Amino acid sequence: MTKRNETVLITGGTRGLGLAIAEIYAKRGMNIAVCSRTEVDLDKAVNHLLPFSPRIKVKGYVCDVGNEEEVLSLLEKISHDFGIIDILVNNAGVIISAPALATSVKDMKSTMDSNLLGMIHTSMALAPKMAERRAGRIINVASIGGVVPVPHLLAYGTSKFGAVGFSTSLGLELKRFDVSVTTVCPTLIRTGSYLHALFKGKTKQEMNWFTVASTYPFLSKSAESVAAAIVRAGDRRKLFAVIGLNAKIARLGFALFPNLTLSIMDRVNRLLPAEGTHPNEELEKFRQDDPLTGAEVIALTGIHPETKAGADAATRWNERNGC
Repeated sequence: MTKRNETVLITGGTRGLGLAIAEIYAKRGMNIAVCSRTEVDLDKAVNHLLPFSPRIKVKGYVCDVGNEEEVLSLLEKISHDFGIIDILVNNAGVIISAPALATSVKDMKSTMDSNLLGMIHTSMALAPKMAERRAGRIINVASIGGVVPVPHLLAYGTSKFGAVGFSTSLGLELKRFDVSVTTVCPTLIRTGSYLHALFKGKTKQEMNWFTVASTYPFLSKSAESVAAAIVRAGDRRKLFAVIGLNAKIARLGFALFPNLTLSIMDRVNRLLPAEGTHPNEELEKFRQDDPLTGAEVIALTGIHPETKAGADAATRWNERNGC
């Protein structure tokens, strides 16, 4: 009797960290289902993953995980195409870099939809099935920004703090059913994500600092190393994992010395581009403008703050697709 290939669903698996995680599972000979909000990334990701093993099936799906109906439809399609989903990796998400006063309620809601509700929709749909068969793994990718407040990441941090709370609580309850839920909080990752990240306020300056932070070696880790650490944590069925030395130091510092850590973050905040002083009507417009992607900022300003490490990562992990 031929052994069934296990199937892993990776949300946001067509580029960046999600694609790096998918690559590891593909090399193991697992069937891969990836989803993205747009079709532009799907074919390239599928073609990237297929050569890693002659035995696997790889399929891409269009799905906005922030929409519960789309998620339920996605899971039905995967069930039809692959059968059981053995591992769920919730990786889909967006990041908005902006001062708090430039962040609108609309920005908050859209970020929560992708980063928190997306995780809830997939996990809550699959958890009962995994519990019933007493098998399955869920890996939820949160962030160090979900355990330590980071300036200019208000919407992102809010969603990731919620993701950590949801994921750890779910993991605690599903353990009795032999279903593991692993919550991972990585440091910044070199994937070239600055091209798809969203920026508001002084967009050029916002992109500059974010690009530096997400590409310089001490401040960030390679996508390969973070993906490997995430998969290992899932294999070991760890409930919680912080990835990256700087992330571990920040988390420990905030846990032991919260006021000191916040004072340090205040100093960091004062180095970042401020929103400036605006009359009320201008401030309202400042809040409501839609954010720009990094690629749009580059196109509008002609300034490209890309480092070699960032450029190489963007090419390697499909971040240039659609830009």
